[in-house]
Amino acid sequence: MLSVDEYINNQPPAYQDSLNRMRAFIQSKIPPQSEEKISYMVPCYYYHYSLVGFGVSKNHISFYTMSPKLVAELKDELKDIKHFGSTIHFPLDKPFPETLLKKIINIRIKENEARALAKKKKQL
Repeated sequence: MLSVDEYINNQPPAYQDSLNRMRAFIQSKIPPQSEEKISYMVPCYYYHYSLVGFGVSKNHISFYTMSPKLVAELKDELKDIKHFGSTIHFPLDKPFPETLLKKIINIRIKENEARALAKKKKQL
């Protein structure tokens, strides 16, 4: 199976720096017990369940929120950012909106923790 390093190194050179920055940013914001792996052919992070992911799309970097509902709820904050479904797209030549990404990651962490807790309670 492909590793995240291999995924990034297999992308066109113009994308690699942005991918590495996105990876480092995500890793700095997620719980240490989160797991990094390739899923659906892109780098993803798991914390109880799918958390977030990132990848390459034509002319931009994609950030996968794994939650179309969340993207819909953030429509005002995303009004000037290209997005579709649960995916947000960022141009290569601009910095990522770190405050927005941090907010999304934190929301996803809380959602996954609540889901895991509800599952645990249901099993008791």
